[in-house]
Amino acid sequence: MVEPEPVWAPMLIRMAAREEYVTFHAAAAWHKRGNLTYFRSSNNEASSLVKTTAMRFGLAGSITVPTLDVDALLRQVAAKGCSPLMLKLDIEAGEYDLLPYLMISGALCLVSHLHVEWHLNALPSARRLEGLALQLSLRSNLQIGCKGQSPTLVTHEMLPHNNWHLQVDGLSEEASKHNNANTTSEGSLVSQKWLVAHKQSEAHSLLASKRARLKAARSPSRTMP
Repeated sequence: MVEPEPVWAPMLIRMAAREEYVTFHAAAAWHKRGNLTYFRSSNNEASSLVKTTAMRFGLAGSITVPTLDVDALLRQVAAKGCSPLMLKLDIEAGEYDLLPYLMISGALCLVSHLHVEWHLNALPSARRLEGLALQLSLRSNLQIGCKGQSPTLVTHEMLPHNNWHLQVDGLSEEASKHNNANTTSEGSLVSQKWLVAHKQSEAHSLLASKRARLKAARSPSRTMP
């Protein structure tokens, strides 16, 4: 358990003491060890390394907290042979800075189950589009990047008050580029060519799959003597 908010420390220490394999770290989850400014929220539950998150319920000041290298922690736990290995991230908008690092380092490939609580509305307007892209592409990027050893389960928690209703700058512009109903005559021609190419590709893949199944069915089965 990793939690930098001092209010929760006594309870988490007691919880960790009751469990043989649980360790409590009074630190903020980050991509390296060090110290960072931690903004405290009036309700304690929204305190964060991201000032905007804490301010949503009223800023109660700031303190300096140690940070924990999550990459090193995951590798340490994985080296002990712990399986399944679950990572639950609820770090009040810090996920947008931590997850890219863990993806590039390969640490997320060690995880069997990944759960992320997203806080898109906490990002400044200039970062919301890339934050949304990270969330939407996370599962497929792990499947490709981990080369067959990606987490078996990736789940997202997106509470409406943390992720909806606030404008995502640039989203409408991007949508208009890909909306067939609003394309120019040139765009319509381009889209038609790509649709034909995709249909031909799908037909080719289906035919290849069918041939492979027929070949396998005709091959004599081999039994051990």
